[in-house]
Amino acid sequence: MTASEAMQKKSALREKALNEALQRTAALDEKYPDIAEIDKELSAVSSRIIAAMRSENCEAEMNKIKERNLCLQEERRQKLLSYGIPEDYDTPVFSCPVCGDTGYDGKTFCSCVIKMCAVDAYLSSGLGKALLDQTFENCSLSFSLNNKTYTKSFEFKQIPTILNCTVTVETGLDASAYPQY
Repeated sequence: MTASEAMQKKSALREKALNEALQRTAALDEKYPDIAEIDKELSAVSSRIIAAMRSENCEAEMNKIKERNLCLQEERRQKLLSYGIPEDYDTPVFSCPVCGDTGYDGKTFCSCVIKMCAVDAYLSSGLGKALLDQTFENCSLSFSLNNKTYTKSFEFKQIPTILNCTVTVETGLDASAYPQY
């Protein structure tokens, strides 16, 4: 998988998360008209900001908008909680909390994109199944030279399970099929 293909997948994941959040918001607004009214007022903030920027008393107007916006957000939060709904119910849930499924962490590729490419390379290498039974516990550095066997022993105490986590999160494959280190 190329970085471009990984970015396309991340973009699709982001779009899906945003659409699901919008659907949850629409369901909330349909069931709870008071929340719908708050959402309507909150969605008009940008037009009020533009109007405030044109006014002679821009700073005071902006402060009023900010205060009203904060009050509306708190009112919405309280109403959701009073209905037994988590306050982040209609917040998008991204597969990567670092990049929000944009694929970028600042100006560089996010680690999730790099992991996605690495997992794909691993799985498409043909070594995936061959390595299922290969662990550090059963690794041997024994070799023979001139009819004499040499053995190097070593011990690994803690091996990170990054690949297992990545396989589960990024590809949806069952990590239990892979050896646990």
